Amino acid sequence: MKVTDHAWAAGIIDGEGCITIKKQRGKYYHFQIIVGQSGDTLPVMLSKLQELYGGNIGNPYTDTRIRTPKWYWQVVCGTAEDALKKMLPYLVQKRDQALVALEYRASVGAPGKRKTSVQNQIAEHCYRKLREMKKYKRRT
Repeated sequence: MKVTDHAWAAGIIDGEGCITIKKQRGKYYHFQIIVGQSGDTLPVMLSKLQELYGGNIGNPYTDTRIRTPKWYWQVVCGTAEDALKKMLPYLVQKRDQALVALEYRASVGAPGKRKTSVQNQIAEHCYRKLREMKKYKRRT
């Protein structure tokens, strides 16, 4: 894999991607990177991301607003962590979000294992911090 591949992917994440920590059933957390794109056939960009970092491309669904199939590439947990670490030097717009997601992974560890109360507090802190970073702030 070339360095330019990571820089290219970082540009895609900055412009089209979503770095998020998901909270399920009020107490389980995991983080993921998602990129969506619409088109009648599988977009080459998503295939390239999957080739570089693994993950899954979900079956398309039709968005009623744009009336074309929407495709998603998704990578989660450890695989997402590895991908973000490789892209981090090249991220601009979403660099701070990536740092929060990596802080979460470093502090909480792999999913599926019982977490301590401290790890759960860190997970909740990172979850809320990332959500706050994504809020649109109007200029006054």
